[in-house]
Amino acid sequence: MAGPFDLGTVVVREALDLDPNTAEVQVDGAASEPIPRILEGVPLKLRDLRVFIDRDKFMLNPTSCAEKTLKATLFGSAGEGPVARSQRYQAADCASLAFKPKLAVRFRGGTKRTGHPAVTAVLTPRAGDANLAAATVLLPPSEFIDQGHISNPCTRVQFNAGQCPPGSVLGHARAFTPLLDEPLEGPIYFRSNGGERKLPDMVLDLHGQFRIIQVGFVDSRKGSVRTRFLNAPDAPVSKLVLKLDGGKKGLLVNSEDLCKVKPIAKVRLAAHNGRKSNSRLPIKTDCRKKRGR
Repeated sequence: MAGPFDLGTVVVREALDLDPNTAEVQVDGAASEPIPRILEGVPLKLRDLRVFIDRDKFMLNPTSCAEKTLKATLFGSAGEGPVARSQRYQAADCASLAFKPKLAVRFRGGTKRTGHPAVTAVLTPRAGDANLAAATVLLPPSEFIDQGHISNPCTRVQFNAGQCPPGSVLGHARAFTPLLDEPLEGPIYFRSNGGERKLPDMVLDLHGQFRIIQVGFVDSRKGSVRTRFLNAPDAPVSKLVLKLDGGKKGLLVNSEDLCKVKPIAKVRLAAHNGRKSNSRLPIKTDCRKKRGR
């Protein structure tokens, strides 16, 4: 309504996007349709803008009760601004959520000493539990990183340009979430970090309806190869599958015959509500048990 004029319903489309590192939802004003200043010759001077998001199951509460902030940057129709505005937000009763995810790891092939096994890790959180915030995995002492198989890690510049060399690909990752109809999937890169850490980072570059990037820090801890993902977004994941190549492309090499030892990984998982899950995880291998007569 503009004075005595009824201009009908005006549809203005706003572009939604996700921050690839935090999975925070953003309304991208630069890619959205502008709020009209003149409609059918009538100048519009907006006095009040209210947005009601009430579609069923369109939004979910976080599983962290840490204080958060809704942020907005506003611009005037004649180029005034920007003006920043914010509003405090905090969920409640997060500690009541359970946290009992399942993790399975398997080495395929390459069981002998100096062999390069392929690695498959499957994480399966329970529906309704607190979301995963961080994961740390210490591989068995029998596994080392084969320096000879670190060929041409991807630089940050190449990664940002989508031009990582084939030799920097370690494997493939796939993530399922009830929020999307199709999984997010993409390569796992060995990416340089500008000298911030001694070894390159393991980076999951997941694509689909949105892009999500997860960075894992790789180092050595008490003689074991350690990988830490410390900033998983507070979003539900029903299944995560990581597959690292073996053989000539394998990053890991055995210092012992896997059929003569029982490889066990140490796993530490943390939820966004503060709950933790620590375990010693037996790793399955392709070793065959000797059959009796």
